[in-house]
Amino acid sequence: MKLTELFMNPFHFVFWAFFLLGLSGCFEVREEISIRPDGAGKYALILDMSQSQELINKKIDATEETPLIGLDSAFIRSARHLNDIQGISHAQGIKDTQNFRFGIEFRFVDTDALNRALSEMNHEEGNYPPEPLEIYDFTKKTLTRSENFYLKMVLETLDANHEQEAKNMLQRASYTHLMRTSSKFKKYSNKDYRLSSNKKELQLSGNINEILAGKIKTANEVKLKK
Repeated sequence: MKLTELFMNPFHFVFWAFFLLGLSGCFEVREEISIRPDGAGKYALILDMSQSQELINKKIDATEETPLIGLDSAFIRSARHLNDIQGISHAQGIKDTQNFRFGIEFRFVDTDALNRALSEMNHEEGNYPPEPLEIYDFTKKTLTRSENFYLKMVLETLDANHEQEAKNMLQRASYTHLMRTSSKFKKYSNKDYRLSSNKKELQLSGNINEILAGKIKTANEVKLKK
């Protein structure tokens, strides 16, 4: 049985794949949000395993089967479901098998629609919360990212009986959050983010374990220029 048959949520799948198959390499979780002055925008969540490309290729050579088989179809299936959410469109899976990058991207009409989509991505199919998680808000030219690290629920599904192994795996996993705008950012509250020279992009990077422990804060309040 393929791992994708065990986990409907593709993000559950990738962490379990690394954990169960003994892949000790590094990988990055990258979250990207682009916001327009009217509150609409684009969102992407990417699992970048290119740093472990050599390790994965060795696994393929040894077993004659990629340890991440079916991951691309899992994201494509998840994207198809997101297109049914009001305010979400153009959802599609990201598939780069050559560089081992997979993920999902979509457009949203407002942050309410974005929160609904992220809430459903964070749960097993058919087991959604009664109220969407409050992750993003856009009011009066201000984009707010809450401290609610919604991937935490996915990471906590790692086997509690192998807690130390899970921690060791996550110690090699990095997280990057990118916030972009078509205008410019005026100011922002979290100084752990770095503003680009053109003032159109903010970036936060860190180890996932440190984010889960609260050592690195993801919350940010960003004001756009009028």
